[in-house]
Amino acid sequence: MGCEAPRISVIVPCYNVQAYIGECLSSLTGQTFADFEVVCVDDGCTDDTMRVAREVVQGDERFVFVSRANGGLSAARNTGIDAARGEYLLFLDSDDYYVPTALERLMARVSEAGVDEDGVPLEYVDFTAESFYESSALRKSNEEEYGTRSNIEGVMTGQALFARYQGMRQYICSACFHMLHRGLFERSGIRFREGIIHEDELFSPMIIAFARRAAFLNEPLYMRRMREGSIMTVERGLRNVSSFFALTQELYAWAHEHASEFEPAYADALAQRIYELRSIMASDVRSVPEDDIAAFAQGLPAADRMDFQMYAVQPAAWDAEVRNSHSYRLGHALLAPVRLLKRK
Repeated sequence: MGCEAPRISVIVPCYNVQAYIGECLSSLTGQTFADFEVVCVDDGCTDDTMRVAREVVQGDERFVFVSRANGGLSAARNTGIDAARGEYLLFLDSDDYYVPTALERLMARVSEAGVDEDGVPLEYVDFTAESFYESSALRKSNEEEYGTRSNIEGVMTGQALFARYQGMRQYICSACFHMLHRGLFERSGIRFREGIIHEDELFSPMIIAFARRAAFLNEPLYMRRMREGSIMTVERGLRNVSSFFALTQELYAWAHEHASEFEPAYADALAQRIYELRSIMASDVRSVPEDDIAAFAQGLPAADRMDFQMYAVQPAAWDAEVRNSHSYRLGHALLAPVRLLKRK
């Protein structure tokens, strides 16, 4: 590979996906836009993933292979960020793939936006996806719909775009649906939080805040696979609760640290998002045995334990109390015919 940096670096974290990595990387070799590199991060694979990967790309010098000890998705992405040379960075999960024109369409949007009077290019481009399912049962239990998102025209700050998303109830946090200028990482110092799941819920609202120019390309460029055993389809439990608690605590602390830099609409939207994430956490608490929740809380420092009680345990208990009340059950029964009519 030449010394000149490519326009795009696609970071592909790989961990035991030998059944899917071929389709993923083939979608890159078949792109209609050629000025890119792919950083394949071997996150301690124990199967034939990397052998298959190398066979698929057949010595294509645009593909770089980096190995590390297994550390999870966030750690693998961070390793990829450090190795990437491109002007723009993308994250592609190794069981998913791009449509053939994905990179071409993204760079066309960058070219269309040009630069502003200060020479700032488009720094953040969101796009959308189409989900496909390995079984009808998965479609029923984990159906995702991206095609109904409304257009957001023009170029604006990342904070303004985030506020628009929240106001329209169509914010999607997946890092795989962002194309990010290298300068965002350099100016912000933001990386993926390691040791948790749902890390995009922390990364995405933070990184978008640093984008001086951002846009939404409402085109399904990403093919998202829903399969058994993935983080998105396994039964929710204490791991979800602990991760949501860690990320909401960090997001809240970061918001207070940077509040003076926020546009008012972004500050309001971020507060709403943190509330939504804490509500999901409280909902997940109800699916975890009480003894496990108590043990997790006991292991927290005193201040965190108070917050966990306030934002997770007590809301879950209050919700359960309301649902078990006589008035709630009576109202629920009375409204049952109305809900049935709405489904028809």
